Amino acid sequence: MPAPMPTLHALLICDLVLREAVTNKHSAIGIFTDVHTTKLPMVLNPLAVYASLTDALGSYELALELEDLENGQLVARVSGLRLESRDKLATHDFGIRLVNTVFPRASRYEFRLLVDGRLLGARTLRVHERPLPGGIAPASPPAPEVP
Repeated sequence: MPAPMPTLHALLICDLVLREAVTNKHSAIGIFTDVHTTKLPMVLNPLAVYASLTDALGSYELALELEDLENGQLVARVSGLRLESRDKLATHDFGIRLVNTVFPRASRYEFRLLVDGRLLGARTLRVHERPLPGGIAPASPPAPEVP
């Protein structure tokens, strides 16, 4: 019988996920949903995803996919992650770091957390192209600056 599907409590896009060694508390640093850039393609580094799961019992293969929602292109994939849980009531917090992720164009991108190949949850990131200085400012609220 397959392991029961965990429940996703949080999926956050951020700069960095830290784990404090003594308390095992996690911190998602620099949470964002939009990025503005003057140059495409753009490399976003640092980049991480924080996830919090519960209701897991057994062994699971985890993967994180990043897809361009406007053309269906897979931009990045992190696989080979494992979760082992003996307590269904336990909460499992973790960060997944992506290195030198290239965003080829302004678009909507989706981070998808997969458990044993099944979609557990997703979070959208919007990449906006901004005119060079002296041009018209973006209409959306400010987001992290990326060179």
